[in-house]
Amino acid sequence: MKSNQLQYILLLLLLVTSLGYSAYQHFLMPMDGDLPSGVLVDADVQQILDNPLGLEAIEKPGSYPNPNRFFSHYALHKYMGGMPAMLGSIVKPENAPYLAMAIIKFLTELGLLLFILRITKIPWKTSQGLLIILATHLFFAAEDHMLGNAIIDKAPTYFFFYALPFFWTLFSLFPLIELVRNPKENPPLWTWVLGFIFIPVSCLSGPTNTGVVAVVFIILTVSILREPEWRARVLKLPVLIYIALFSIGVLYSLFIGSLDAIGMAENIPLSERYLLLAKGMWTEMLSRRGYYLLFILWAAGLAYLRFKDATSFKKLLRPSAFVLSFIVLYLLLLPLGGYRSWRPNMLRNDVLIPVTYALILVNVLGWKSVLRLIVKDWMSAVYVVIVARALFLFWKFDPLYTEHYLCQQARISELQSTDEDVAVICDDCLLVHWWKVENPEESLNSVKLLKLWGIESSANAYVVKPCEASD
Repeated sequence: MKSNQLQYILLLLLLVTSLGYSAYQHFLMPMDGDLPSGVLVDADVQQILDNPLGLEAIEKPGSYPNPNRFFSHYALHKYMGGMPAMLGSIVKPENAPYLAMAIIKFLTELGLLLFILRITKIPWKTSQGLLIILATHLFFAAEDHMLGNAIIDKAPTYFFFYALPFFWTLFSLFPLIELVRNPKENPPLWTWVLGFIFIPVSCLSGPTNTGVVAVVFIILTVSILREPEWRARVLKLPVLIYIALFSIGVLYSLFIGSLDAIGMAENIPLSERYLLLAKGMWTEMLSRRGYYLLFILWAAGLAYLRFKDATSFKKLLRPSAFVLSFIVLYLLLLPLGGYRSWRPNMLRNDVLIPVTYALILVNVLGWKSVLRLIVKDWMSAVYVVIVARALFLFWKFDPLYTEHYLCQQARISELQSTDEDVAVICDDCLLVHWWKVENPEESLNSVKLLKLWGIESSANAYVVKPCEASD
C-alpha cells in the first residue's frame, strides 16, 4: 500500500472516530425543562401552532409569545412527540429520547459541516482535504468549553430554536451560495427548489434567521451597487424573484416578531440595549478562548498568505471582508430585535451561531490556500504551531461527560420503582425540569411526557428531596 493511501485511510479513520465521538456526546446530553410545554403543547405553544403565519399576533398584539417561530415549535412537537416512542421499540424506552436527540443533532452537525465543504470546495478525496475536514470538525465540539457550546446547543429545545433553524436558513440561501461558489455558472435547478421551499421555513423559525438573511442581503446590495460583475450575476429574473420573496418574508417575520408578548413585556430603551451589547461582546465572545483563537487563526492565515503568495492573499481578502462585514452588521442589528431577560447582555451562545459559523468558514478557506504553500521554513513552522496549538485546545476542552445522563437515568429508575402516585426522587439533578420540584403539580407534565416516550411508572408526579432523605 502506498504511503499516500495509508495516510488517507488513517485520516479517514480519525474523522470517523471524531464523528462517532461527537454523536455519543449528543446522546449523553440531558433532557431540558422546556420539553414538556413544547412537546405536550401548553396554551402558549398551542396558539403558535394554531397560527402558522402569526395572524393572531397582528389582530391582538402581545397576546402570545414567539409568533414568528412556528416551524421551530412544530418540529420540536412532532419530532420529540413521535421519534422517542418509535425508537422505544428498538432500544430501552428510557434511552429512546436521548437517542432521538443524538440522531437529529448529529445529522444537523454533519449537514453544517458539509455546507462548509461545499462552499469552500474542499477536495475530500485527498489527504489534504480530509485533514481540513478533520480539523474543521473540532470546532463543532459538543461539550465545548472554548466557544460556550456555540454550534449545537446541549438543551434539546434550544437546538430546535437555533441550530436547526440556522441549518434551514442555509438551505434557503442555497441559490446565493451557488452564485458565489460558481460565479460563471447558473445555480442548479435543485438549489432553487430548495431555496424557495425553505424561504417560509427560515422566515418563520425565529428572529435569528431573519437577521442572518437581512445582513446577507445588505452586503449583496452593496456589492451590486459597487461591482458591475455582481450586477450581471444577480440582476436576472429568477434571482430577483427569489430576493423579492425572501425580502417580503423577512420583513413580515420581523413585523410579527415585534408583536411578541415577551418582547413587548420586557422592552427596554434601544440605547440601553446597545450598551448591554457592548458588555455582552466581552462576556459572551471575547472572553472565551475559542473566539479569540478563531480570530487569531484567521489573522495568522492572512499574514502567512500576505508574505507567501499575494494572489492567494487577495483571493482570501474578499471572503474575509464579507465575513467581517457580516459579523459587524449582524451584531449591530441584534438590539433591534428586542430584549430578553434570559440574555441579559443581549448575546448568548445560541444567537452567536451565525458568527461562529462564519469564523469557521473563513478559517477553512484560509487553510485551503495555506496548505498548498507549506514548506520547510520558519514562517511555515510558526503558522503550523499556531494552528496545531489552537486545534489541540479545542480537542482538549471537549471532554466526555456522562454525569448528567447517568443522573437522569437514575432518577428515571427511581420513578419507575415506586408504587406511589407521587414519587420522591433524589434532587442531585433535574428531570425534564428547570428547577427542583417541591410541588407535585409542577411535575405532572414532566411525568406525562416520560410516559408518552414509553417510560412507564405508577407515579403521576414527583417531588425531590435531598438524596439522603430519599434513600
